[in-house]
Amino acid sequence: MLGGMTLQAGTDYVRGVAELCDSAHPPVYAHLALARGALEASVISAWLSEPGITTLERIKRGLCEFLYSAREVKELNLGSNGDAKVMWWNGVAQSFGWEVVGGRGRPTIDGARRPRVGDEVTRLTGASADARIGDLLYSRFSAVDHVTWFGLMSALDIGAAERDERAGTGSVPVTVDGGRVAAYVYYVVRAVRAAAQTRFTTFGWADAEWGLAIERAGKLEEALLRIAVQNRPGSV
Repeated sequence: MLGGMTLQAGTDYVRGVAELCDSAHPPVYAHLALARGALEASVISAWLSEPGITTLERIKRGLCEFLYSAREVKELNLGSNGDAKVMWWNGVAQSFGWEVVGGRGRPTIDGARRPRVGDEVTRLTGASADARIGDLLYSRFSAVDHVTWFGLMSALDIGAAERDERAGTGSVPVTVDGGRVAAYVYYVVRAVRAAAQTRFTTFGWADAEWGLAIERAGKLEEALLRIAVQNRPGSV
């Protein structure tokens, strides 16, 4: 259930990116905030839906999500029974004889814990284990989402200044780098596709129709990569 919900969130974010970029007024920042959500949702969905893990491991991961959610509700004071919910989920874990580590944020239940997003993005996108692409993408998107100066400036392609001698002023053309956007979306689509493939494998849903969907996604990724390489030679 949780894996399905997080995958739905990831695909919804990606759909939002596509609709924004296909609009009459393409975004400067909004698609990057959505891309960050898509990466995180893909990582968590793949973790929850991972094939081959034991039933008890899957229960631990589900409990991690419920306890994490309860802690957030308590931290934000969104209800009068926040403490009770946290205690209840702690009690469920303890009823299995599992130790709960960490009093705030992401809990660890008998060794199970939400994965680090950067590491899992690297894996889902098929990059080598020592590549930094996951961290670079997630950090860059987070910088935009948190409206840091670095993040806001990194999304722009700033041209040469044009000075108006008579007015004594100058202007700088600011646009969005299409090649960079294509590269970002390429990795986001790969991550969501990999997360969906994980879930379809676990539940045995990989039929001919799914194969066609995977093929279409692969062609889209190839097209995005070509755009990225053509517009930014020698870089990703």
